[in-house]
Amino acid sequence: MKLKKVILGEEMPDKDDPKYKERYEKEVEAGRKVAKALGIGTLTYRFQMWANRHSKAFFIGVLMLIAFIVLVSLMRLALATKIPTSTTHAVERQEQVLRKTRKFQELERQSGRQPDSHDSHEIEPYSAF
Repeated sequence: MKLKKVILGEEMPDKDDPKYKERYEKEVEAGRKVAKALGIGTLTYRFQMWANRHSKAFFIGVLMLIAFIVLVSLMRLALATKIPTSTTHAVERQEQVLRKTRKFQELERQSGRQPDSHDSHEIEPYSAF
């Protein structure tokens, strides 16, 4: 039965259902205690009074918030479309590294510089080249 509850979930209790009435009242009371302890009720009351007195400023503030969110979303969308979608495989990356090291070693040979101890090994010819 518990697995069924996990998969399907529990049906939403109705606040007037006698089976859940006591649980509902306890949860509501706990929520009220937390709100009172944090001062959420006073804060929301003050904000509501300010919004009622300054309705134009509140309206402009809400519109500015919406405009800001839309602009940030569009900016992120524009940045995401500019990201190159190069799908390189590991073999291709290894080939690029081999090409770079071969070019570097050829430049060292042309300049007459002795390779370092870690560069002294020769790279075997690679079939892709």
